[in-house]
Amino acid sequence: MTTNAEKAWMDAITQIGCIVCYTLGHPGTPGVPHHMLTGGGRRIGHLSTICLCDPGHHQNGGLLKISRHPNKARFEKAYGSERALLGRTCHLVEQRFGIRAAREGVDIDAIHYKLGAVRHG
Repeated sequence: MTTNAEKAWMDAITQIGCIVCYTLGHPGTPGVPHHMLTGGGRRIGHLSTICLCDPGHHQNGGLLKISRHPNKARFEKAYGSERALLGRTCHLVEQRFGIRAAREGVDIDAIHYKLGAVRHG
């Protein structure tokens, strides 16, 4: 179940738009939430989410944009780590909307697992 804080976060990041485009001087580029993952490939949580344009920086990049999927290493080499982009996102969301998020986010999947509500697929 998504909390009100998580819903507010997701709304705020999509209103800001793609964080990579914003950083490159193109603010307001529409985007979709990209959940950051643990080393094991699990979502860290809704508060560890950045907005990336799609097609473009999220998926289906082209000549001018390196997409995060499936090119994480190339993406981070070109634009910085996902953690750095999350930090920038946190700063912008706090500045614009007054919403503070924990820098490390919340491990929603771990909470679901502990409650026995494991998501399959």
